[in-house]
Amino acid sequence: MVSVLYKLRVLLIISIMLKKYFTILLCFMVWGLSSQAQETMKKNEVSFRVGELFNCIDVDDDPVGYVHLSPIFSLEYRCHFNKVWSIGLSANYFWDKTREASYYVSNSYGIIDNCEGAAYYDYTEHAVFVLADAKARWCRHQRWNFYSRLGIGPALSTYKLDEERNTTIGYTFQVSPIGAEVGNDKIRGYLELGVGLQGFVNVGISHRF
Repeated sequence: MVSVLYKLRVLLIISIMLKKYFTILLCFMVWGLSSQAQETMKKNEVSFRVGELFNCIDVDDDPVGYVHLSPIFSLEYRCHFNKVWSIGLSANYFWDKTREASYYVSNSYGIIDNCEGAAYYDYTEHAVFVLADAKARWCRHQRWNFYSRLGIGPALSTYKLDEERNTTIGYTFQVSPIGAEVGNDKIRGYLELGVGLQGFVNVGISHRF
């Protein structure tokens, strides 16, 4: 029952977030199409993005675990070689703090329901990572583009679960098979779907110069 409730809650949150992001993208599309400025090839671009990440918390005594959405903030510089290919470098920050209830305990018989009530777990996590990526626009228009993006980079993560602390250093990635950007030759908004530490959905704004 707990697992079903978590799935329903996650699906509801996703639908609300996607509706909000698509509304933002639509506003940029209307604004971009109404602009009459002539597009020129600008090689430099800076952008700010916010992503949503599925953060999975694994508690030893709980077979269900916890899954909820956490924000990712990114600041990026990008260099355009032509109208198709570009490379980017971004600095990213992730922070999460939550308090969850577990209705399971472990004993000599295994993991069973906790009849005495819920046990609460305090969880805090911080992560910083740098991502280098390549981006390809495969459907281009003067006011909008569709693109794909692939990136990889080093990451530093620390978390605390009650009294347990851990720090890890490793690599992370981002694979975004589809993204859409709309606007004029200077200011654009974008929405992107993918897999990786930057999140399953990203929305942002960029400035080209």
